[in-house]
Amino acid sequence: MKLLLKRLAQLIGFLALVLVLAVAALHWYQPKVPLVVLPPPKPISGAAVFYNQAFASMPELSAEDKKLLKIKPSEPMDMEAAKQLVTKCDTSLQLVAQGTMQPQCEWGLNLSLGPAMPGTHFSKGLELAKLLAVRARLHFAERNGLAATDDLLLMFRFARHLSEPALIIGNLVKISTDACAINLAAHFLQDFDLISLQRLSEGISTLPPSHSMQEAMALDSKTFVAYLCNLLAPKYAREAQQSSHQSSKEEAYHQDEETLAKSIIAASPTLYLFTVHKYKQKSHELEKLMGMPYVEARSNIEAFEKNLKKEPLQKPFLDIWSCLALPSIVPTRLKEVQTEAAWTVLRTALDAQIHNPSSVCGELAKLRDPYDGGPIEMRDVPGGVELKLKSEPYRKPMTLMVGLAGK
Repeated sequence: MKLLLKRLAQLIGFLALVLVLAVAALHWYQPKVPLVVLPPPKPISGAAVFYNQAFASMPELSAEDKKLLKIKPSEPMDMEAAKQLVTKCDTSLQLVAQGTMQPQCEWGLNLSLGPAMPGTHFSKGLELAKLLAVRARLHFAERNGLAATDDLLLMFRFARHLSEPALIIGNLVKISTDACAINLAAHFLQDFDLISLQRLSEGISTLPPSHSMQEAMALDSKTFVAYLCNLLAPKYAREAQQSSHQSSKEEAYHQDEETLAKSIIAASPTLYLFTVHKYKQKSHELEKLMGMPYVEARSNIEAFEKNLKKEPLQKPFLDIWSCLALPSIVPTRLKEVQTEAAWTVLRTALDAQIHNPSSVCGELAKLRDPYDGGPIEMRDVPGGVELKLKSEPYRKPMTLMVGLAGK
């Protein structure tokens, strides 16, 4: 019995020694993954100045007003209520038009705040974009195709400014705005005269390029790492940010980044290993998946999301931060590729309507569905043809109605 107790004591001592050595190893281990310190926010300038004025001028919307913003092109709309709403928000809509004429848009965001960064302009911007859609529909009802075209182009330009810089939430707002305008333009295709069709086609061709979800994932990753730096070592983060504010030279940022990385790793290497390093691994994997054609990456995307949902239950508590911070890739990426397909539908329909209106259906039938690479499902509906883009079994497919004369 004494021998057993002696061996048990020896075993406990050995395990305690191993634990001490492991903690010491974690403390002295220097991870090789670099941290990121972002430059301080720039002053608000360009289009954002006009947009912020538009948000400030916008009256409080009633529940009935908000219902109008949700009405689909295929649904009836109370035209008198829509006119009153547009008139009430006229000042804000004029300011949006002035903003879209600016070549650049700087919102003055402090990206180092990560998920704590204020972003009220995203929701306000989406409301104003939908107001433009309501006004465009009023113009269609008045047979004013040119005015409707101008509002649609305003929506597209406004959406690109709302997605600056390339953050995932801004990209989703841009995608929602684009989808709303595309749906409206396609539905009322037969109501455009030739001049309006040409103006819309030319306006679309001159839009500035959009940010991809892959770009947005890369920037979101940088902002979240900076956010984690502030959480893990607030003292060092504050010192680095103050230092970067004192100097506008680019070299200072690189110096601050190196100093902050060393300070945080030295102060809490265990936190760094379980949080920052893990997050960067997963975000890089996700970034690659977002850059692949959806039909090729679909199975990998589904597997990635399933594994991510399991990991918080299987890994240490600190890993949960990393998993929860990553976006849900299936709906995010699918929404992007479906909107890209909707763009292709609109451009194809516009081109056919301009050159040979009777060829619209034939040209649309040649298009492919980004979900599986097969043909897009089409069926005749009153007033035109409906296209249905496939989706995951548990998600609604995206539908787009193209209006055709004589249907």
